[in-house]
Amino acid sequence: MSSTINKFNPNKLLNSKWTAVTPKQKEKHFIVVGVERDDEGVVIGCQLEAIMSKRAIVDGLA
Repeated sequence: MSSTINKFNPNKLLNSKWTAVTPKQKEKHFIVVGVERDDEGVVIGCQLEAIMSKRAIVDGLA
């Protein structure tokens, strides 16, 4: 089985909705509420919010 990474358009990342493959704490659906970029405009992190619980998750991609 090969592992693939979802490709995404960084300009459309903010306010996009995502579904967890392996849900934790009964949180499966998320919305991107913040995007962090470096000086060149490359996405280096994002902030997700669980739809049901409104719990925020900050993820650094670097």
